[in-house]
Amino acid sequence: MYVLLVLVGALSLCNAFPNGAPKAACVNMTPHHIYFNLTRVQAQTTPSPYSVTVASNLYTAGGTVKVLVGALSLCSAYPNGAPKEACVTMMPGHKYANLTTVHPMTTASPYQIMVASNQYSPGATLKVQIVGPQFEGFLLQARHNGNTGPVGSFSNPPTNTKAVTCTSGSDSMTHANPNAKQNITLTWTAPTDARADVMFIATVAQVKNVFWLNNKSPMVTLAQGHQKEGNHV
Repeated sequence: MYVLLVLVGALSLCNAFPNGAPKAACVNMTPHHIYFNLTRVQAQTTPSPYSVTVASNLYTAGGTVKVLVGALSLCSAYPNGAPKEACVTMMPGHKYANLTTVHPMTTASPYQIMVASNQYSPGATLKVQIVGPQFEGFLLQARHNGNTGPVGSFSNPPTNTKAVTCTSGSDSMTHANPNAKQNITLTWTAPTDARADVMFIATVAQVKNVFWLNNKSPMVTLAQGHQKEGNHV
């Protein structure tokens, strides 16, 4: 009788160069790290957080030039809530110290927007939750499908969050500080004259320079018996 032992876990490196890059990296600058399953470690495809800064844009033969390699620090961020400019695009507007824009992640978002019900009535209250790993910042709105303006209002903000006004009173929710948050539940009240289905949409920033746009809830439909109008559905 044979017993097969299987170890399941994160891939660790079998081949790495802790004491310096190998000779083979001199031309293509690839470190040639390999996992234990002999697959190559691939380069990251997201924008690099590192910068290479040179003390001068001129040099002379035999001269010395200082080169600084370091992580780009954020020059512009909004630890106390999303700025007014983010109301339509949902872009936080973060910038690195070199004034380049921090771009959203292109990988699948680890966050979900969950709504307590798949339908609503005018004036009704719904619970909305941001589900996923810990995060620092966010901006969340209810919108008619295809529109860029928020509808309804939020109340009773949980700890470390606050309601803000983009178009009319408390129509958006955002962070009040950069403290870690997780699985927060928000309270939304539908407009009393609601005439269309809605969707909740959020930007969620795990940390200042790592954020995902277009985190969307399933569509929440206007309950039967209420007339729908316009091109929002």
